[in-house]
Amino acid sequence: MPFYQFEIRAKRSLVSPHWWALKGGVKMHPKTIGEHIKKRRLELGWGQQQVAEATGYTWLSVSNWERGVCRPTKQAMIPIIAFLGYDPRTEKSKVNT
Repeated sequence: MPFYQFEIRAKRSLVSPHWWALKGGVKMHPKTIGEHIKKRRLELGWGQQQVAEATGYTWLSVSNWERGVCRPTKQAMIPIIAFLGYDPRTEKSKVNT
């Protein structure tokens, strides 16, 4: 049985491979804590690793918060509030009243 060797070539797209992360970007109106984190991160031009270092958690935790897979614990909220510069939980209650 013969083996054939072939090569596939294609031009690389000029669009960022992370275009979906920028969708909505800084203009979005965050509703969840994860969306608040993502909005602030994009405003600063940071990656998830940088947010993780600033909060003392892993990039995987930051990713899970942003995607809504899980919510931060009460203990995690302290460095998150410091990173955001405000408490998103009180912002939500102000909007509702």
